[in-house]
Amino acid sequence: MPIASTAPPPRRPLTPEEVLRLAGMLQGEGKLAEAEAAYRHAVQLRPDEAQAHTGLGLLLARRGATAEALECLRRAGALSPANAEAHNNLGRVARACQRPEEALASFSAALALAPRQPEAHYNYAQALAALGRRGEAIDAWRAAVALAPALAPAHYQLGLALQAQGDLPAARAHLRQAAPGHAAASAAYARLLAALEETEEANAAYARALALAPEDAVLHSDAGAALASGEAFEQAVALFTRAIALAPGLAAAHNNLGNALAVLKRWPEATTAYRAAMALEPDFADAHGNLGRAEMEQLHVGEALAHFDAALVISPDSAANHSCRGRALMLLGDIDAATAAHAEAVRLAPDDPVYYCGLATTQMLEAGDPAFHALLEFAATIESQPLSAQIAMHFALHRSLEHQGRHAEAFAHLLRGNALRRPLLAYDEARTLHYFKRIEAVFSPGVMRRAAPVPQVPDVPIFILGMPRSGSTLVEQILASHRDVFGAGELGYLAETASALSAGGLAYPENVLARSDAELAAAGDAYRARLRALAPDAPRITDKMPANFFRLGLLRLMLPGARVIHTRRNPVDTCLSCFAQTFGEGQPFANELGELGRHYRAYDRLMAHWRGLLPPGAMLEVDYEEVVADFEPQVRRILDFCGLEWDPACLDFHEHKRPVMTASATQVRQKLYTHSSGRALPYGALLAPLQEALGGFYETV
Repeated sequence: MPIASTAPPPRRPLTPEEVLRLAGMLQGEGKLAEAEAAYRHAVQLRPDEAQAHTGLGLLLARRGATAEALECLRRAGALSPANAEAHNNLGRVARACQRPEEALASFSAALALAPRQPEAHYNYAQALAALGRRGEAIDAWRAAVALAPALAPAHYQLGLALQAQGDLPAARAHLRQAAPGHAAASAAYARLLAALEETEEANAAYARALALAPEDAVLHSDAGAALASGEAFEQAVALFTRAIALAPGLAAAHNNLGNALAVLKRWPEATTAYRAAMALEPDFADAHGNLGRAEMEQLHVGEALAHFDAALVISPDSAANHSCRGRALMLLGDIDAATAAHAEAVRLAPDDPVYYCGLATTQMLEAGDPAFHALLEFAATIESQPLSAQIAMHFALHRSLEHQGRHAEAFAHLLRGNALRRPLLAYDEARTLHYFKRIEAVFSPGVMRRAAPVPQVPDVPIFILGMPRSGSTLVEQILASHRDVFGAGELGYLAETASALSAGGLAYPENVLARSDAELAAAGDAYRARLRALAPDAPRITDKMPANFFRLGLLRLMLPGARVIHTRRNPVDTCLSCFAQTFGEGQPFANELGELGRHYRAYDRLMAHWRGLLPPGAMLEVDYEEVVADFEPQVRRILDFCGLEWDPACLDFHEHKRPVMTASATQVRQKLYTHSSGRALPYGALLAPLQEALGGFYETV
């Protein structure tokens, strides 16, 4: 009996259909090399079969072999000219290969075969857009969404196109339709809402977009910018920080972070953020300009000027940076260069009144000056300007009109500017006036007897205090011109010390009563060390914070050897000068004549209280009018009080080059003049509300 063979029977060759199914299965499993081999075998078996060419072409396109992929898909289209999907496939690969004309022809052929297919209209629109035929593309996208109202990609592209054309309402509608579940459309919708200044809706849209794209750094940065525009700066900082964590090289996010930190007055952190942006993009003009503004706030005027200069090298037509450069130059005492910088800002932005206001800070505008006429023209439509510009214009016009001797017109602008500014400032008058009384009550004769006697040898600090606009900047400039004195300007150190002494829930001034002599002496040592760090080699250092008159009793307990200079000026002249300044947040009492007058009376009463408690030699009172009338003897008197030898440089104080960060920055760059004395006289009865609040002070002082 023959032995049966145990070898397997020979395999039957796969049919072309089976080869195609195998290729599809292998592709689905991710075995692309085997799938490609199977598709090629199918093409060999059935060279006239469109499906095999299509499968091979799409697979080749997937792995980047675009030239061969196009040949395969063209062959498939030729073999199946009535198959819309074959034309669509060729169109998609041709578009991906940057062959827009071939893509358009293929999509056109597909659309002719399937005019009711939304995707065919969408693909056709995409090809038209790639060729710059935006109007035709819009029509095709409209057709797509008409056939398929839920087709998000078509709504998205149509929304972007309509936004580019300026049809924002229609763009908004289509982007809103596309946004749910579509990350790019959701982001675009949020950005459009932000551009429309619909802040609340934009923030909500950004939150939805971030949920769809949590790793998108640019989206985080844009969402932060929207929050910042709505003044949610702490939240904006968090988003900018997240954007930087996702993409440390995103310079715009660092710059945006700096801007948010700057609004929060976190200046050192803002400076770090701006420097990071500049390190990534050395030619980032905005970052240079922003860093300059941050340096200015930290009193680093020279560094600020360098950054404004750098920004203008990169972007010479920035009116904002020319204006900031002008302010820096003014603070450094170069008034002519500052005026030229402000004039350049005006030339670059002649339709922005803010730059004319900047020019008015360094140049007295005469009646015939074009800049003055421009300000008058702006004033004719002043209410159409932003509130900040309105305020700046009123104060600039007051300054110019006062210089021209037109006091009634000047005062009208001054009243209006202050009336606009007053609601922007938080000021509780009753609470402030009660604060004065609390200080008087705490610092009784018994408490002040705790202070040590005034040493004959003066301590390092020289405090210059009093009402703002009372001559304190002039006195500091005189002292700072001395070879042994460093002028530190207006420091917040003493106020911070007063707050830091809080104990058991007590705030200043009551907290002082809970502190021992040793603790107060330690606070004085800490203050002195902090001051010394500003100028390690200077024998004397000035602290010219006017409001330190609130803390004069604490000062004596902490630093009995410190010299205190109290500057005084005619009360009405002082108050009018305060009323004519746009102070920062620190002088909220200065924008209404009644409040200003009552504040002055409370200040004068408190100074009388200190005067009755301080021992001889602890405080020198310097009257502005006496300094102007009898200059050299008064300078000698000031130097003697401070324990300083005579230095003739003090007589030429206007030539001393140092940053002056107060409203008197331009005045102390000029030789001594007398026209500020009696400044209030030409206003006469216009100042009646102030004189009433002062309680007849003007006549008795």
